[in-house]
Amino acid sequence: MIARYSFTRDPYTLTLSIPGLPKTTNAHRGKGHWARYREDLTWKTTVIGMCASAKPRVPLTRYTLTLTRFSSSEPDFDGLVSSFKVVVDALREAGVLADDRISNTGPWDCRWEKAKPKEGSIRVEVRSISSPETALAGAPVNDPEAVKG
Repeated sequence: MIARYSFTRDPYTLTLSIPGLPKTTNAHRGKGHWARYREDLTWKTTVIGMCASAKPRVPLTRYTLTLTRFSSSEPDFDGLVSSFKVVVDALREAGVLADDRISNTGPWDCRWEKAKPKEGSIRVEVRSISSPETALAGAPVNDPEAVKG
């Protein structure tokens, strides 16, 4: 599998399909700080590079995330969610997301699908929420002025 992406501008959507699997919290247990740092840096570099030509006009302040892990073994839910942390942080660093607080995203939609051994991958889907009718109550809507302050 080759890393690939697709995006639209209005409304902004981004889909990243990346071969390989970010490590779960359990897989990091017992590893040294530098091993985890190198692993995280690899994922951040990949995601930031893929987003270079697919960024929104301004970083998104309101959006939904659908994060899917394709692997041969089913992770526990907290491991599934934590494995995407480095990827979501990279989306923020790349300028796709203004912030990754729960008030910006609502709950992440994390999924797992069975894949053949050695064919693990992830898919990351970002969708802007631009209308007040679809935004979470009390949360800001995508507004360029909100990013400036």
